[in-house]
Amino acid sequence: MDKKEVSMAAIFTAFVAVSTMSFTLYIPATRGYFNLGEAFVYISAMLGGPVVGALAGGLGSAFADIALGYSIYAPGTLVIKGLEGFIVGYIFRKYIGRTAEKTWRIIGISLALLISFLLVYVGLNFFTGEAEATISIPGINLSIPIYFTIYHMIWLILSLAVFILLSFIVLRVDPSISASVLGTTLGGLMMISGYFLYEAFALRLGLAVATVEVPFNTAQFLIGTLISISVVQAVRKVLGVKT
Repeated sequence: MDKKEVSMAAIFTAFVAVSTMSFTLYIPATRGYFNLGEAFVYISAMLGGPVVGALAGGLGSAFADIALGYSIYAPGTLVIKGLEGFIVGYIFRKYIGRTAEKTWRIIGISLALLISFLLVYVGLNFFTGEAEATISIPGINLSIPIYFTIYHMIWLILSLAVFILLSFIVLRVDPSISASVLGTTLGGLMMISGYFLYEAFALRLGLAVATVEVPFNTAQFLIGTLISISVVQAVRKVLGVKT
């Protein structure tokens, strides 16, 4: 590593740690937590490269685990988030200059479809509640269930909007986004499976309990992908980087 990479690794490690600790949601079943640090793992990897991504992702996320009192996850996080950062950075650097081909546009559309499907599946099955709208006027007390019309429609519309947006960018604006989406998708799937195995076997929670955290980790990957792609594309545009 040269001095520039060392500096970037240090800066991004801090960003990953702070973003991870900025918002957390405790998951009692696995004694783990949902967080927003995934975005900066991806950002550090795509802007700094695989080594910077590995160091920032592994060290920053592990430090957050320790600081927040989730020390049992720190060893697994160091490896899992480190590998995630390396994969995202490696894929992005390897393919960012080869995305003008028709094949990459097809890859981009396919990944956009996958992300949209995961978003609507996780949203409808794990992040949907029940609500009721009540209208009270003299002589009339009307309660209207809005379980489907609000919550389900929100997730359906949101997933469709994400698919249209990503597809538009890939086809008409910048096909290089395909490399970003491919990197975060492969890295995210590795992270999801990594924590599943770590919880099931290293922490001895069992397969059933480890499954509880899968939708939360999937949500982390989806949110991280959308945020990081937007940030990285903006930074590359400001810096005038095209390949």
